[in-house]
Amino acid sequence: MELNEATPHDARFKLPDQSKVEHSMSSAPTLVRWYIDTREWEDNGWNLPLLETLNSADQANVRKFVQPADKRHALASCILKYLFIHHVYDIPWDNIRTQRTPDHRPCFSHPENPIQIDFNVSHQASLVILAGTVVPGAEFHHMNPEAPQRLAPPRVGIDITCVDEPNRRRHDRPPKTMETLLSFIKIFEEVFSEHEMYIMSRPLHVWRHSRGLEFVEHDWRTQALIDEESLVRYGLRLFYSYWALKEAYIKMTGEALLAPWLRRLEFFNVIPPEPVNPLRAPRPYGPTAGASNPNFIPSSPRNWSKPHNDVHVTMDGKLIDDTVRMQLVAFESDYIVATAARGDFVGPIAKNALNDPLHHLPGIIRVREGLDSVVEKRIPLCVGKRVGYKDPWRLKSAISDPWLPMQEVDINLDVRACSNPSIPCSHKTDPDEILPDLSA
Repeated sequence: MELNEATPHDARFKLPDQSKVEHSMSSAPTLVRWYIDTREWEDNGWNLPLLETLNSADQANVRKFVQPADKRHALASCILKYLFIHHVYDIPWDNIRTQRTPDHRPCFSHPENPIQIDFNVSHQASLVILAGTVVPGAEFHHMNPEAPQRLAPPRVGIDITCVDEPNRRRHDRPPKTMETLLSFIKIFEEVFSEHEMYIMSRPLHVWRHSRGLEFVEHDWRTQALIDEESLVRYGLRLFYSYWALKEAYIKMTGEALLAPWLRRLEFFNVIPPEPVNPLRAPRPYGPTAGASNPNFIPSSPRNWSKPHNDVHVTMDGKLIDDTVRMQLVAFESDYIVATAARGDFVGPIAKNALNDPLHHLPGIIRVREGLDSVVEKRIPLCVGKRVGYKDPWRLKSAISDPWLPMQEVDINLDVRACSNPSIPCSHKTDPDEILPDLSA
């Protein structure tokens, strides 16, 4: 993992390394993934922050939920959608009205702005996340005549699963033995194919494969490498990885879990992302943890695992890896997030253009000020970054992978100004002015 360090202004005009950028992808829009961890709201005693800034219909939609957790999920979902739309269109917060497509996907269109967007939201057990991208317009294809001509408009889907969700509801509910794990998986045989059910019922095979070990046909009890409790936990992670992939895909298409082709959609080489021991102190950016300091650095980037990009997808036995891109990643020890995308520039890309597994770390910029002083800054949210632009996560390089790393959204630092027309928004600053310097 490199230090992502910037140097004084004598290096600011040095061009970033373009060696990984595909020529046909240059200046293509990126895919952002922004999330809110509502546990921070609970920790700070915030009761539905900024609810009053939403339009009246969305306020009523949040209030209609009975459980506080459901209200927080609904509010965080609205905030993420408003924030993404506000960043793209630069329209007043209180003018935002989201809608639904005929297949019930969230959408937004501006009557006077031709820019189109695609986005999707998921929430589970206090975590809410949005994936969004801008549709390449005619001006992009005019500037990039070698780029593919509208293969398909981008479509994105994202889903969160919580491995510990049953335990949060009833302590006697999660599978504790291989026998109960297999019974639990069997409940969902209408969702998964025979092959997927077969793989999920043999977590030891996947566990060995993920560690480069040979497949064995012996009973797991003969293997001294893993005990039953650990194997069951791994089996649950495997199941929830499959579930997240399936959900992300159908949310991308706008279908539901009742889609007639659901069992004909199959995923191969599914490896559960490794859990990450959470760093909960300091939690980002509450009033007790430096909310007034724009340079406050969260621990959250270190709570994400290495992504698993090598998931293969088939429909009716036919490989469709060339049309859809899938990714699995873990957040802390309990969450698994799957992202699906297809269409212009957010779909599959060359392997050498992918981000390295630790690209999201350290998730900060170290800027040298003077001879001895180094200031750490958070990487700002930005929907304007494009392939070939300076990469905030690797200042020496250009963005080659349109899927940017996950970024946490903070109510005070990222949202409050955007929701208040009397306060200047940080997103109106050119991101290359925020990150002006490159490593020598």
